[in-house]
Amino acid sequence: MEMDYIDVNEISSYLNREVPEATGQKQHPVKKGEAEGQVVLGRVR
Repeated sequence: MEMDYIDVNEISSYLNREVPEATGQKQHPVKKGEAEGQVVLGRVR
């Protein structure tokens, strides 16, 4: 069974796309900080 992973970049892309639309362009998420490699937040079975 292959696992797919959700990482910080995927969440950031999703939020940058969805939040402005959901808030009438009033909110725009910003990703700050640094990390090396892929930062995995979860996995999808």
